[in-house]
Amino acid sequence: MNTEVELNVLGIYESHTESGAYVMLLEEVSAENSRKLPVVIGEAEALSIQTTINKVATGRPHTHDLMVSCFDFFKGELLKSVIYKVDTGVYYSYLYLKKEDEFTRIDARTSDAVALALKLKAPIYVNKEILVNESIEAIITEPPTARPQQTSEPYNKESLEKELDLAIKEENYELASILRDRIAELE
Repeated sequence: MNTEVELNVLGIYESHTESGAYVMLLEEVSAENSRKLPVVIGEAEALSIQTTINKVATGRPHTHDLMVSCFDFFKGELLKSVIYKVDTGVYYSYLYLKKEDEFTRIDARTSDAVALALKLKAPIYVNKEILVNESIEAIITEPPTARPQQTSEPYNKESLEKELDLAIKEENYELASILRDRIAELE
């Protein structure tokens, strides 16, 4: 049985490798672990999340603002957003909704689920197994070191782990996510 771990949004970072893409860095709320989960998102979602975090008013409503207005009109409540699955780097989420005595669960892109949760002040969760397997810290085995020299073996686990440490130190979370996936393939 999967247990849920609460997350908050640590920040939004511009992608170093892909134009128009951003990395949303989610962090475990629990002070004892504080694992971080990088999720690649699009520009519109990054803007929506960033304006919500920074409490910036927009001149016209964006898509997530429109959804908030619909929640208000229909007197619905977002109970929580849950990241329930990851498949080849793609995260899947549910929105848990309530209206009067009715409850439902709706499938949503993780970036939209997080944006709505922030706007509606609902908690964000992830299945613990996903956090354990996909968090950046879950695969760090050595302290940060200098950038390793190129080896003849392009997928050497040790060199990938050193690259991962450096990417995290430089806050290049998109690269860290890619390196984490390559290391997992080798294991």
